[in-house]
Amino acid sequence: MPRFDYLIVGAGLFGAVFAREMTDAGFRCLVIDKRNHIAGNCFTQSVGGIDVHRYGPHIFHTNSRRIWDYVGQFAQFHPYRHKVKACCRGRLYSLPVNLTTLHQVWGVTTPEQARAKLDSMREPIANPANLEEWALSQVGRDIYELFFRGYTQKQWGKHPRELPASILKRLPIRLNFNDDYFDDNYQGIPTGGYTAIFEKLLAGVEVRLDTDFFADRTALERLATKIVYTGMIDRFFGCSRGELDWRTLRFETQDLPIEDFQGGAIVNHCDADVPFTRVAEFKHFMPQASRGRPHTIITREFPVPWSATSEPYYPINSSANEVILAEYRRMAPANVLFGGRLGDYRYYDMHQVIGSALAMTERERTAMAHHRSARRRSYMIGEAELGPAQAAQVGGCNRAGMNVEKGDSAMSQAVTHVELPKPADGSDPWAPRNYRLVSPVGRELARNVVFHPNGGIYTDLHTLRVRRWSRLPNFPDAVLCGGTVWNWSAGQMTTGNFQALPNQRWRPGMLRRRCNASEDSGAGPGRVSLQPQPPVPMDRSKFEIAIAKYKEDVAWADCFPDNATIYCKDPGDRRFISLPNIGREYGTYLYHIMHRYDSLAEKTFFVQGDPFFHRPLPICRYAAVEEDFTTDFNYHQTMEQVVNWGWPDQTVDGSVKAEFLRRLGRNPDISNYRFTWGAQFAVSRRLIHRQPKSYYQELYDLSQLVEVQLAGRRFDNLHIGFLFEFFWENIFCETQSGAKL
Repeated sequence: MPRFDYLIVGAGLFGAVFAREMTDAGFRCLVIDKRNHIAGNCFTQSVGGIDVHRYGPHIFHTNSRRIWDYVGQFAQFHPYRHKVKACCRGRLYSLPVNLTTLHQVWGVTTPEQARAKLDSMREPIANPANLEEWALSQVGRDIYELFFRGYTQKQWGKHPRELPASILKRLPIRLNFNDDYFDDNYQGIPTGGYTAIFEKLLAGVEVRLDTDFFADRTALERLATKIVYTGMIDRFFGCSRGELDWRTLRFETQDLPIEDFQGGAIVNHCDADVPFTRVAEFKHFMPQASRGRPHTIITREFPVPWSATSEPYYPINSSANEVILAEYRRMAPANVLFGGRLGDYRYYDMHQVIGSALAMTERERTAMAHHRSARRRSYMIGEAELGPAQAAQVGGCNRAGMNVEKGDSAMSQAVTHVELPKPADGSDPWAPRNYRLVSPVGRELARNVVFHPNGGIYTDLHTLRVRRWSRLPNFPDAVLCGGTVWNWSAGQMTTGNFQALPNQRWRPGMLRRRCNASEDSGAGPGRVSLQPQPPVPMDRSKFEIAIAKYKEDVAWADCFPDNATIYCKDPGDRRFISLPNIGREYGTYLYHIMHRYDSLAEKTFFVQGDPFFHRPLPICRYAAVEEDFTTDFNYHQTMEQVVNWGWPDQTVDGSVKAEFLRRLGRNPDISNYRFTWGAQFAVSRRLIHRQPKSYYQELYDLSQLVEVQLAGRRFDNLHIGFLFEFFWENIFCETQSGAKL
């Protein structure tokens, strides 16, 4: 039996966060790293009282209060707003490009002058295909040649025409004097350096340094049930589908006997004939601690081509690399998890790595809890109920802890089923309605449980995919739904993400608990009960639910009676706020914003009348997250992806999407976006108010048109709604920065 639950390859940020969370959850973790230190590229050392970042400067920044609070458990952060200067042709400029920069280049002094000058300099490129074209279409040739061309070519070793525009879109173009490099609400540098954070993250975890995973791979893999791999994903598979492109760095560090070298933390060197891209002076990250010291430490960064003997720092996300990456992801073994910048092949910032690691640990705690439960309790599927062919078909579910074998009536026990309280009004008890799920011993298993005719049970914690005929086993504090055991522990229902059994129509007696003398307590059958859910009190001024209804049953909203505003487009239903039946849900959402612009709640959750058609409805979680834009969907679509809903002449391609984004007043050149399928999202008042009321009025007027012409094609009102689904986040945000639940 393996000694560890997880072998974590890499003691960097992803591996350390994963190890901390899973260790705290009671799992055994082994962390290995081929370097002789922990902390990966975040490794810092104190040299003469100055914290030196050995692998390039790292500034922690995030808009997520959850991530900020999480990392704050392990360090005290010195408040630091990152400022950068650019050295170009022997002169210093403010960066990112702002009004000061434009004054230094063109002599403009007001935002109006700057806007007019930029408009005159931009080159008319309708659909920029690469970084160079995007820069020319946004800022013109002067700014591009001065700041971007040489720096980009040095950094990536490719001409900007060979690179995707997404690389440059990280940098804003501002028409004010704001020279903060990052816009994030939370920014700082940890007092005592980053290494101290990792020491706390890995406290109590077994760590083996100077250990190369590939040097003794077979022996190391035998040590654990699962592997968390944070190295180069192509190397894990022996580059069998081709080598991915990487970029590496060479650092030259000097300890200088002067008090100050360049006057600030970072100076970018943009000229192509200067071999390094930037100089970091570390004492400026913590000026209070370093002030008055008679020396300073600087590091010059030299981007160089990656080789097998060097460290990979940056993935190069070209279309060719994405094809290779997709192949490797399809090859991923079931017991191997990939994460981090190298494992995911994504250019992550630190807060994004932490967020992805926390999301993975949440999934793993759920899966492993189920795995442990399955080892204690096994189930069998009676051959009499399914028949030999079907019994053989479900045999592949052994991975989920299901013990599939011939039925034995002597071993069977009665299983109880869910009985829904019959509503007093005689309506269908399976209609959308809120309940509490209570175990046989009286413990509340879940709140805001919604049983729905589409065959799902939805809760604020998880989705339990079942049919209405599902049966529950008779042991306390556990529920069997859709072939999966859900256990109640530490305030959560947990399970594994295992494939459900192919036959979804459950029958009485079909699932039986195996009786083992060692575990059978002799207790009689228990019944998991559903009790009506009392209303959940919430402050309407802080959270409001805007529901776009046609003929759907919105009884599920009864749990939040003081927070729901229901708009109805069914002319036969006058119980709610009536709207003309045009514009689908997107017209309703815009109507709500436009008419409530001055009295919006701090956060509004926009949702369809039947939200369960697409996904579950975790209302309480939507109310709790602090990000300005939140959705439970995270499907990254490319602008070039062609979409056809099956209607003639309603095909959407990149040109249609770009034209629609221009209608929204947004940048049409984004390389990808988050598709909020089902148009369910929460957005803050603060984010909505970034645009004037007239902006939403124009969009509402668009939603009331019978048809719209885009890129030379006519789209009807229905399909304009699908385009809104593609770009809801872009309506509020210039870039994709929202949170995923």
